Amino acid sequence: MVRPHAGQAASDADTLRAYVEGSIAFYDTASNSCRPDFAPRTVAIILRDLLAGALLRLLGTPDLDVDGYTRELAVLCLRSVELPS
Repeated sequence: MVRPHAGQAASDADTLRAYVEGSIAFYDTASNSCRPDFAPRTVAIILRDLLAGALLRLLGTPDLDVDGYTRELAVLCLRSVELPS
């Protein structure tokens, strides 16, 4: 995933590189596990937009509960694409 790659970075440039590489690896893996009624490319675009929005929220809300926000966003994403049991 993205965070383990970024955690090994020695500089801001390395962190950015790790983020991009981890994101692409995630999208490549996740595209095969989406519900059949979702197009993988569309899901990847929506996820990218959600992450861009999260960045704006983080920058604009100094007292944001980052852990709670992250947890809820992850649950929302997972529930929207999970395969029915």
